Amino acid sequence: LYAVLIYWLGISISLETLQTIDTILSLHQDSVPVRFGIIMYSSRLINVIEENDGSKSDEDTSTLIMRLFLYIKETYSTQLAFQFLSDIHRLRNGGDDYSEEPVEVHHVEEAFVDSLLSGAKSHPQDVLLKLQKENLYKQEADENSRFVHKLGLYKLQCCLLMNGLVHEPNEDATMNAMNDELPRIQEQVYYGHIQSHTDVLEKFLSESSYKRYNPSITGKSTEKKRFVSLFASYHQEDSVLHDISYLHSHGTRDDAKPVTHLLAVDLSSVTGTKLLHEAIRYLMDGSNRARVGLLLYACSDSVSTILLMKDIIDRT
Repeated sequence: LYAVLIYWLGISISLETLQTIDTILSLHQDSVPVRFGIIMYSSRLINVIEENDGSKSDEDTSTLIMRLFLYIKETYSTQLAFQFLSDIHRLRNGGDDYSEEPVEVHHVEEAFVDSLLSGAKSHPQDVLLKLQKENLYKQEADENSRFVHKLGLYKLQCCLLMNGLVHEPNEDATMNAMNDELPRIQEQVYYGHIQSHTDVLEKFLSESSYKRYNPSITGKSTEKKRFVSLFASYHQEDSVLHDISYLHSHGTRDDAKPVTHLLAVDLSSVTGTKLLHEAIRYLMDGSNRARVGLLLYACSDSVSTILLMKDIIDRT
């Protein structure tokens, strides 16, 4: 059973977000049969990505927390890394669970020192200075934020994702979600349909009564599936869908894609241009499972922009 907590880390971390970490640790200590993980991101970096102005994001408290979390996880243990996050909460509220004081850098640094004081070979303060000076784990922390932005998860802020379903980030919601999921998993484990290497989420999606993927594409086959147009047989000849251009990640143009992102892009607007930019960046990151369909238009009288963009897409 998989559960992933999306943990919102901004300049001012909410009380709900910090309490979520304590909930995770409590459930883990009680041996609740859930595998927990967290995805952290920087709201400041997300804003820079959204504005797309080419500027670089200065390191904020969120990025610092992610870097120190990754260092503790890689050097010591995941358990200690989670405890580090819990210590931030403890130092922030000072024993007052209703305190609205924002998380400051000194809270983070003090929690880091406290977490490593008993087991560190060198003084934690020296390690902290080295991490900050050499920008260790900065790239990994930024990649976390870009990943969350790419999936649109930052709009959910703090939430619980369990096998693809979104729940409230509290203990009651976690237990209810677990009780809903466990019987399905236990039954399939009993009959041997789920084993240690099985992707549970992928299996649930493939067996759901609501078919998310077209079986004509994702069905089992001895040969590699190739892309086939599915709408030509039942849409009218003048359907607008015939005008959609499909873009694929490099090297995957002919491969069948179970997911298609359809975008209607107004090239005469800033919003439309940004949407097109995000679609292209998504494909540049690489995806063997998805393609992007573009329907280009312009609200202004001039069509030269559309013709130019269509010509560029056709040539590339």
